[in-house]
Amino acid sequence: MKPSDSGAKVVWPAARPWLTLALIIPLLLLAFAGLQSLEIRSNYRVYFDKDNVQLNQFDQMEKTFSRNDNVAFVLTPKNGDIYSPETLDAVRWLTEQAWQTPFSTRVDSLTNFQYSEADGDDLYVGDLLPGKVSISPDMADKVRRVAMTEPTLLGRVVARDGGLTMVNVTVQTPQSDADKHVRAVTDYALSLKEKFDQAYPDIDTRIAGMLAVNRAFGDETAKDGSTLIPLMLLIIMVVSALLFRSVGAFVGTFVVVIFSIVGALGFAGWVGIPITSATINAPVMILTLAVADCIHIVGVFRAGLQKGLGRTQAASQSFYTNLRPVVLTSVTTAIGFLTLNGSNAPPIRDLGNLVAFGVMLAMLLALTVMPAMLRLIPAKVKPKSKPAAWLEQMAERIIANRRVLLPVTLLVSAGLVALAPMNELDDRPIQYFSKDTTIRQTADYVEQNHSGMTYVEVALDTGEDGGISNPAFLATLGTFTDWLRDQPEVDHVVSLSDVFKRLNKNMNGDDPAFYTLPQDRELASQYLLLYEMSLPYGLDLNNIINVSKSSTRLLLTLKNIPSSEIVGLEERIHNQVAFLNDQIKVQSAGPYLIFAHISETNMDSMVKASILAFVLISLVIGISLRSWRLALVSLVPNVLPVLAGFGMWTLIDGTINMGMSIVCAATLGIVVDDTVHFLTHYHDRRKQGAATETAIVHAFTTAGKAMLTSTVVLALGFAVLTLSNYKLNIDLGYITVFIVTIALILDAILLPTLLMIFDRHPKPVKERLHETAQSNV
Repeated sequence: MKPSDSGAKVVWPAARPWLTLALIIPLLLLAFAGLQSLEIRSNYRVYFDKDNVQLNQFDQMEKTFSRNDNVAFVLTPKNGDIYSPETLDAVRWLTEQAWQTPFSTRVDSLTNFQYSEADGDDLYVGDLLPGKVSISPDMADKVRRVAMTEPTLLGRVVARDGGLTMVNVTVQTPQSDADKHVRAVTDYALSLKEKFDQAYPDIDTRIAGMLAVNRAFGDETAKDGSTLIPLMLLIIMVVSALLFRSVGAFVGTFVVVIFSIVGALGFAGWVGIPITSATINAPVMILTLAVADCIHIVGVFRAGLQKGLGRTQAASQSFYTNLRPVVLTSVTTAIGFLTLNGSNAPPIRDLGNLVAFGVMLAMLLALTVMPAMLRLIPAKVKPKSKPAAWLEQMAERIIANRRVLLPVTLLVSAGLVALAPMNELDDRPIQYFSKDTTIRQTADYVEQNHSGMTYVEVALDTGEDGGISNPAFLATLGTFTDWLRDQPEVDHVVSLSDVFKRLNKNMNGDDPAFYTLPQDRELASQYLLLYEMSLPYGLDLNNIINVSKSSTRLLLTLKNIPSSEIVGLEERIHNQVAFLNDQIKVQSAGPYLIFAHISETNMDSMVKASILAFVLISLVIGISLRSWRLALVSLVPNVLPVLAGFGMWTLIDGTINMGMSIVCAATLGIVVDDTVHFLTHYHDRRKQGAATETAIVHAFTTAGKAMLTSTVVLALGFAVLTLSNYKLNIDLGYITVFIVTIALILDAILLPTLLMIFDRHPKPVKERLHETAQSNV
């Protein structure tokens, strides 16, 4: 042992590196074994608990009527006319082929619309455009006339300008292995689209529908997993090589990162945490936080080598110097993520638990594997006894200009914080995808050229068998349908009242004057029975009336409005039905409505979780530093970055989704990293009797470079998320980069100025300057 190694305490991982690695590896192998149990889930239902009220209402409505999961073909002829014989022939062909879609129960299109008309005293019901006949101009003209006057078609199946039409396939996939069945349906749809494109190249074809959205969730999740994590690993390798310039530090960091990620994923497999569009972010977050631990350990290790210490002693010194701050930052980060268990969305809770486990595993590995690797692999550094001059100069300038810096920093921060409440909640599944994705481009295209892609279902229950034929109920239904169509958020309404009006006209010689609701209950029942008996299998009315004919469902297509407006419309719907007839039971449901509700409840729960994280992290800091004064001072630079980050987000985007709701609780623990390391070095020097200014300069010169480096790594890590095509990840990446950057600025400027106000040490100026000079020798 070198003389410089003698007389100092040696940490066990540095003294017994091979034994340390031998003890760690079996634990990691146990975790790795869980990888085979990992499961990927992409269905939108993963975002809701099984006891979610809105989800249960939706399931009940689907049991009462039928499921509305669908895949839709959006057709736009290049000649701009969907009523041309050539286009109608293509629609008819696609309609026939669409029946072969796995699990399909219904296909609705312009050509197979069940058109009814009078034939003397008889009612004729059949496809608007019969199959296997040549389409003449007269037939095409008839299709146009019917479509332009039939409310069931216009604005839903066909665009009002006649430039676009849709073929909608309703499917009922088994609940078990849902992702597998979704892939089977969408695979067939994609293959059918390819055949259609080859047969009809003059028609632009796109695929939409809820199953297409579910498929996109799975595809983007898999894509992020295969691109973001390798990209971040590459970035870390490059950054580590540039920063550490040490094989031991590089290899140790890489081992800690890889073992932390794989160990956390193995843990997910053991406990049954699925990989979803939310939890796929966990490896990037764990990777980033693990590197932050390693940076501080390597920084002190290299400083020891520069002072002439041997590898064993330098690794030991780094361990003991960083033990408290690394443990403290890991615990506070884990606390922040664990408070995500307050979320109402299971994937958010899973993300919190997975990252918390990964962070603690990274801490264990950083404090064991890293010292061992630093001890085993040689490292060469140039001797250096004096800290970086620029850090010392920065500290002195901040101290000298504190009376200006403090009010300016607080004023700018307060301005950003004041903007934070102006963000609006908006959770729409289709908005979860970036504009670069096919599914989002299709949704935007349909909205611009046809209608919105937001669907809501409303059921009206009369409470009696056959009650839907009651003239009083029909009058309410008709008035309610007209009211819905007048609402600015509504693009289209499918209502039983339109069927009754058409049947009443048909049974009165197709006289337009009789396009009204029947006034006799028995007559209405007969109309409905006659019509249903004429409908072919798969095109019946089970999608809008129940078996006992006591209830009917209205299908609403809404504009692509914010989720808060969807909830507001739902409230108006319930109030309107109660106003028209308070004896009718009304129920509303649908995936978009469920997301709208969980957005509000999740944000409320996340606010509470953030407050809890705020309290717990403050307690941990206070107990660790044994100074409640410093714990209270640390609250300002820890909390302000989060609030200021949301203020910046108001200027950039202004909407908050489910992914953004986790930011407060999650980043509170992350931003504590710099604060804790700064305060730890500051507090240690203060306990030795140094003045406030002296301790601040010491903290800058010893922790400043590591704080800057870890912030860069954290920013790079979360910036990788912005390369995702999943908007929740993109937004989370951007705002976290803002927050960690703001946190570094406040830790460098605001924290020292606050310490000079609330943690003064009354010593003469000459003595303070002398101490500063001595500490830098």
